[in-house]
Amino acid sequence: MTYARHFLSDSVAPARNLTSLAAALVLGHAACTPSAVSYSCEVDADCAGGEVCQEGVCLPDADAGRADAGRSDTGRSDTGRSDTAGPDPDALSWDDAALGGDAAAVVDAAAADGAADAAAWIDASVPDAARPDAARPDAALPDTAPVDDFCLGGDVVLRERLSSSSSGQVSGGSFTGEGWRTSGTGDQISWNLGETVSSGSIEFEARGFHADVGGCFWGVCYYVGLFEEANGDKLADYTGSAFIESRFHNNQQENFHDTIKLQAGDGDGSMQEPMIPPGLGWSASEWHRFRIEWGGGQSRLYLDGAQRLSANYGTGRAIDWRYLFLGTTNYKGVGWAATGVTYRDLCVRR
Repeated sequence: MTYARHFLSDSVAPARNLTSLAAALVLGHAACTPSAVSYSCEVDADCAGGEVCQEGVCLPDADAGRADAGRSDTGRSDTGRSDTAGPDPDALSWDDAALGGDAAAVVDAAAADGAADAAAWIDASVPDAARPDAARPDAALPDTAPVDDFCLGGDVVLRERLSSSSSGQVSGGSFTGEGWRTSGTGDQISWNLGETVSSGSIEFEARGFHADVGGCFWGVCYYVGLFEEANGDKLADYTGSAFIESRFHNNQQENFHDTIKLQAGDGDGSMQEPMIPPGLGWSASEWHRFRIEWGGGQSRLYLDGAQRLSANYGTGRAIDWRYLFLGTTNYKGVGWAATGVTYRDLCVRR
């Protein structure tokens, strides 16, 4: 170990790039030879200046030239190297062979290279093959990315960021990295949830809904729907699939402008469709959180965490809620999507 210490103190600290440091770290032991031995000794006083007595022989002191102010007896002083420069070298648990023989020299090299975090700098510099995972403290060098905090908790049925892909059937639109963005009135993603979800919730965020949004059909923009049947169509007389849908009205709609409706029915020819008072006043750049809940014959619409609408959908029969549509539904076989709207962070729970 001491031979490697001598080698690193002379060769690693001046390193100014990760490649040269990594080579020094891995080859430290092999590069050293017994030529560093001076003569036999019993105590440090038997050795020449700059040497210490190690196991009966005098060897160069790797700490020589490093002022005590640079690292106190406890590992570090406030005046020499700040805590942000890295961990106390004496606290590092990697084995000497993995670090080339001297954890302290490596930490000093990191500080000399301007690294704000010596632990991360060491991790980037020493090949994994030379440093076993068992010797690396996880707290200092995590090997996994932070846990994604999206759609946690509850009984999750479907969870998609929609930033680059979807497990659903995608028809039109584009994945932008931020989410899925519509560009045509027929753009749609549909999912078969694979099971009956008799009660649950759908949540997502959307940006781009505003009074003058483009696309839609005669000013009506169906943007989300949950159905009992795969066709996603309640039919004109509401005797098709049981449905829970929501639609936005832009300024081109004949009767109601800049508002949202919630519609629900069980396919018996009737439906309820409450509406938020016109004049939402959203801008094209705003993100808004949408949530639809259902169960017990009732559906509810929440916007940005506040309940705004509720609609009953049942006569008491069990409904096999299973098919989800985003962008547009298939009502009357028409494309209803608002264009230029981006959807992200879809979460369905039962």
